Amino acid sequence: MVVRQDELQFCILWSPLPPITWLLPFIGHLGIASSEGVASDFQGSYHVGDRGGMAFGAPTRALRMNIDDLPGGASKWDDMIQEANRIYSGRVHNIVADNCHSHVACALNGMQMKPPFSRNGSDWDMESVACFYDDALIIVIVSQVS
Repeated sequence: MVVRQDELQFCILWSPLPPITWLLPFIGHLGIASSEGVASDFQGSYHVGDRGGMAFGAPTRALRMNIDDLPGGASKWDDMIQEANRIYSGRVHNIVADNCHSHVACALNGMQMKPPFSRNGSDWDMESVACFYDDALIIVIVSQVS
């Protein structure tokens, strides 16, 4: 199921990463959507997609973030996505150490949003983004089924 753009505002986005997702279904490609629902994702070395199209196709999952307590609100959200895009358009993609998860973490850190299960007050990193996304998505699915 593909998520419609009008449902993507303030969301962390996920799309399958063939063929890895076929073998390990919990692994995929992440992006982050603006207040207008436009996706941005780190697509490869020196390249960030920021026009809504993700590197591996339209997102199939979206997790809406709560920005009610975000100082600066939607404007801060969008500014920090653009800043993460600027930073990552100058970086080499490394599937293990600096990837699409890191790009999303960079935006969330710029917003000064803390991970819900922070290790010693740490900021977002690629592992915390992946764990948060997977855990929160499971919670959302379970609550929708109940």
